[in-house]
Amino acid sequence: EFCISHSETIMKTAADWFRANAYLLNEQKTQHLVFCNNYNFKTKNNFGSVKFLGIRLDVNLTWSSHIEDVSSRLSRVIFLLRNLNNFITPVYARSAYFSFFQSVFRYGLIFWGNCSRIREILILQKKAVRILANANFLEHCKPLFIKLEVLTVINLFIYDVLLYTLNNMNNYNLVSTIHNHNTRNNKNIQVPYTRLSKAVNSHMITGMKIYNTSSPEDRLPVKSLFL
Repeated sequence: EFCISHSETIMKTAADWFRANAYLLNEQKTQHLVFCNNYNFKTKNNFGSVKFLGIRLDVNLTWSSHIEDVSSRLSRVIFLLRNLNNFITPVYARSAYFSFFQSVFRYGLIFWGNCSRIREILILQKKAVRILANANFLEHCKPLFIKLEVLTVINLFIYDVLLYTLNNMNNYNLVSTIHNHNTRNNKNIQVPYTRLSKAVNSHMITGMKIYNTSSPEDRLPVKSLFL
């Protein structure tokens, strides 16, 4: 209740600031969302999910609402690709895939790519790849991904979190800072202790773990992964 009361106070303060500076806060476009680990938690006027900068957030940060949004958009693109494939060359069809399909699920992937429902996006991606390759709907997709030089959504998530980790190495402590012994793991990142599963599955912790499990020659530069 404290969080709810505090958030309402902040909203009132924000509305007062807007009015004082000759601005108008559109209350119809202002949404209230309280994050909580309790799945049965409900509050008055609390939205089940909201869209913020193109990413849908739900009260429990399960990413289910966002996955459903993305899946709906990708299904429409699959219909488009199936029709376009009859009129354009494979080169242009592949370009359409990157422009209209991959760009949809790639947005914000670093944040939600480690959720439990990511396989649903992979299934839709396999459908799109089979269309590009003019393959049977039951054909094994791994050779098709390699042939088309297309990364799976899981590969792209791994690439993104690893690239994020490499770009933020100055913010991490290495194992070598703890002791001076020349161990085989002294170049690894010291992963901080996290208690909540949301933190364990976050892009920051996941990126550190992937970095530590990769071989030194694969760390710089990041190589393409085909799983």
